[in-house]
Amino acid sequence: MRRITTVLFIILIFAAGVVSAREILQADTCIITEDETIQGNLFVFCRSLEIAGEVEGSIIGASTNVIIHPTGVVDGSLYLLAAQMDIAGEVGENIHFAGGVLNIQDSARLIADTGDLLSLSLSTQLQPQARIPRNIVALGYQLLIDGEVGNEVNFWGSALAINGHINGDVYANVGDPSSTGASQLETLLLPLSLEVDFIDPGIIITRNSYIGGQLAYTSVVAGEIDGVVVGAVKYTPTTVGTMSIDLEEPDLGRSLELYFSQVVREFTTLGFIGAVALFLMPNLLQRPILELERRPVSSVVAGLLSFIISFPIVLIVLLISILLIAILSLLRLEGVIVAGSILLMVVDIGGTSLFYFVAIFIGRVIVCLVIGRLIVRVVINDQQLIRKIPYINLGIGVLVLSLIGSLPVVGLIFNALALFLGLGAVLSVTVEQINVWRQVSPPTNGTTTAAAAATSSPAYHQPAPPPLSQPLPPGPGMENLPEGFSFRWWDDDEGD
Repeated sequence: MRRITTVLFIILIFAAGVVSAREILQADTCIITEDETIQGNLFVFCRSLEIAGEVEGSIIGASTNVIIHPTGVVDGSLYLLAAQMDIAGEVGENIHFAGGVLNIQDSARLIADTGDLLSLSLSTQLQPQARIPRNIVALGYQLLIDGEVGNEVNFWGSALAINGHINGDVYANVGDPSSTGASQLETLLLPLSLEVDFIDPGIIITRNSYIGGQLAYTSVVAGEIDGVVVGAVKYTPTTVGTMSIDLEEPDLGRSLELYFSQVVREFTTLGFIGAVALFLMPNLLQRPILELERRPVSSVVAGLLSFIISFPIVLIVLLISILLIAILSLLRLEGVIVAGSILLMVVDIGGTSLFYFVAIFIGRVIVCLVIGRLIVRVVINDQQLIRKIPYINLGIGVLVLSLIGSLPVVGLIFNALALFLGLGAVLSVTVEQINVWRQVSPPTNGTTTAAAAATSSPAYHQPAPPPLSQPLPPGPGMENLPEGFSFRWWDDDEGD
């Protein structure tokens, strides 16, 4: 569990698909009162959900706000998607949460010794008297631990603050303390009215904290470690695209070393992916390149809008998948439930991963090819030769993007612009191709359309009947006809 990947983490978050729901709540406000008991698992789809009674199984679903009161009891696990969830009651097994803010209050209790907390959220907070029996796995902006964790903590995000008791190891990847991410994030989320205070990026281990194992973390700078760490403290420095280079600092050599290491990392990554893409699908890259050269403004607008709306679309797709799995669970067919859950998760995760891979890597590779072609065009001014040296164009473009993209502030803007340009070009070409496919109507039942018939056969001639071995006798009224009049039209070449 020490190095859990993000993909496996998301699968675990939405592993509720294999659970069958016996009760369904769907309303604006869903309330389970103190004297109410739900037998079996509960599926919910409500704007507001309050649990003051007992649920003898697990709770699965989505809600804007979720409150589990101190009298609330959930014998199973929680699998919930919500803007904010406050837990003050009892949970029998695990907590799986995805959304905005998760608060585990002092009175909250996890009964099972194997109880875990898995959270994909902006903020996750464990208050002083709360306890997680085993592990915490969190991905988001911040994780605040004031209570007790029975085993270890794994965190990927920006800010980690520990002011409690952790019996196992701590593994974390945090952000740069010098950034202003907290204030910007609070301003962005003001319309949502979330009850949360964001802290600055970095790692903070206060004097009152205790870590029974080792502490291994990755950050731009070393964190504040004032508490007790029984094991070793392992700090791994890292660099980011917006790293700062202060020419007045005495350690200028170190700053330059970090900058060029970032350049090398970016150059090797984009260079490798671009070379593989050119080798496997050179023709597919040509149309986005031409689209980007002809209409750069429309490409950047399309890429920007698509990237922004992709985040809510991903959440909506995940929510719909959970709803479909819950409907399948009502059929009571275990094989269908498991197969459907696996299929939906593969489609959701595969589609999301493909989109962001194209946006972050393939899109920037296309921009690198365009940059390289422009530079080579200025130097050589030979259109046919430019198209024959795509790998040289790629290398030049990747080098330019790596050098500029690793600079402070400017690099972030340049990388974002390259991402939007490339993604917009790819999406524009994809939409055009889909429209072409939709306009082409294939023949049905072996017949062709009038237009197809007109193009394939410009004139239609009635076939002549087979020749007769003996001439037929003239019919009534055909005697004494004028000379040259013929009733056998099929063998009269001149036509009468």
